[in-house]
Amino acid sequence: MFLATVLLKWLTVAAGLPPQVWRWLSAALLIIAALALWFPAAWDRISYRTGLAAGARRGLAASRRIEGRCAGVVTGVALGPVFSSCSPVYAFILASVLPSTPAYGLVLLLAYVLGLATGVLGLAVGGLHLVHRLGWAINPDGWVRRVAAAGLVLTAFLVGSGLQRTAEDLTATTAPSTSGWELELLRRAVPWAAPTQASAASEPSRSPTARMSENPYPAPPFTGLTHPINTAEVPDWPGLRGDVVVVDFWTFGCVNCRNTQPMLNAWHERFAGRGLRIVGVHAPEFGYEREPANVQTAVREAGIRYAVALDNDFGTWQSFGIRAWPTMVFVDRSGMVRHIHVGEGDGDNGTAVIEALLAEPRPER
Repeated sequence: MFLATVLLKWLTVAAGLPPQVWRWLSAALLIIAALALWFPAAWDRISYRTGLAAGARRGLAASRRIEGRCAGVVTGVALGPVFSSCSPVYAFILASVLPSTPAYGLVLLLAYVLGLATGVLGLAVGGLHLVHRLGWAINPDGWVRRVAAAGLVLTAFLVGSGLQRTAEDLTATTAPSTSGWELELLRRAVPWAAPTQASAASEPSRSPTARMSENPYPAPPFTGLTHPINTAEVPDWPGLRGDVVVVDFWTFGCVNCRNTQPMLNAWHERFAGRGLRIVGVHAPEFGYEREPANVQTAVREAGIRYAVALDNDFGTWQSFGIRAWPTMVFVDRSGMVRHIHVGEGDGDNGTAVIEALLAEPRPER
């Protein structure tokens, strides 16, 4: 199943169809998976008439004639297409995540396969006792499958209509915030990237001292940027030399990125006249974020007035070695990286860093 999915992804990339085509195909796949869950008897008849069930039976018969470990492999190959076609998790990964972020989608798919194997191992060890206890969850006509089917229909609607972002915003505003937990993880994993407990809010009359994370090194090149917004040309370092630059790696569907947007807009309004240039590098997480029209709409709605360019092939993302959204890279007037911040927060230190870099003399050309 895993190898077949990798092959399917390769074929979709080779086909070169527009993102909106895959969006509708993804929605259709989710609807089919939902119908299979809602009407298992009808799906069984379709499997029989299309030969899918017959192929599985032939594979099982072949596995009985094979001795050793290979028998289990053949059995898995035989059952995989039938089982995966009724799996809502597999359908969601295949239709929603994999078309937009192949690496992340394959990681999720591999985790799903390992989890599935663990569950099957549990059934093998626990035997009928475990099966009887989980009967309510595996009943083909039970409420668990119907709830999963309803979830797939809702997901199909959001994917097909492009309302994923609205759903994410609603979830973000109603669900408990995890920002504190995320910042604590950042402090432990990457101490220089996360804000400290101190902030200017506790000392309103004093500006915080700038804490810069990097030993200065030349800023990596902008690579593969397209579709400039709020500027005639895609950004490049020769055109930015002599100014302080904040390179913001973001994507409009990311809630954390949207939470940092007011801070970036405030920096632009406050410091643009003094030599600050902000460059928004839009690196998409999902397929609908790759479409230039959607990015332009997001830029307009967020009130972004600084330069933005699309990094759909992640060339600049990889050039800078970025690992997460949002990431802000602070570059001095000489083109040297001086500070990097990952995630939300750190507005006070970011402001102090900008002020300190602006106070440095311009290099001689």
